[in-house]
Amino acid sequence: MRTPRSRTAALTLALVALPLALVACGGPSSYDLAKTRDCLEGAGLTVGPPPADDFVARSATVGSFRASFPGAAGNAVTISLGESADDAKQTAGGYVRFHARNVGVFDILQVERNAVLLWKQHPSDDERTTVTSCLK
Repeated sequence: MRTPRSRTAALTLALVALPLALVACGGPSSYDLAKTRDCLEGAGLTVGPPPADDFVARSATVGSFRASFPGAAGNAVTISLGESADDAKQTAGGYVRFHARNVGVFDILQVERNAVLLWKQHPSDDERTTVTSCLK
């Protein structure tokens, strides 16, 4: 049985390896806050500041925002950008460290290069595709 410490260590390793592998494959090494916001707004999402109590997102080195899908039951994602993949790893580590014990953070946390995505609830494939295709 995995302990919380070994699970955290495994997640940290994955969070480090994935961004490094993506950068090694080519393409831009970091995403831009304004371009990503604009794309999500163009896709019909409502974009605003991160939740007031989300101190992890508010500490992101480049900035953060929350994008909400339309509808009363729509999902939302808080996107925090750092200056590097290392910044993103630290932000993701903050979510892992400070999540509520009854929240399955590993199911709703995603790292893409210098971006950290924290979903309100597990995203559908379409939601995930909409958001990740707007990371610019």
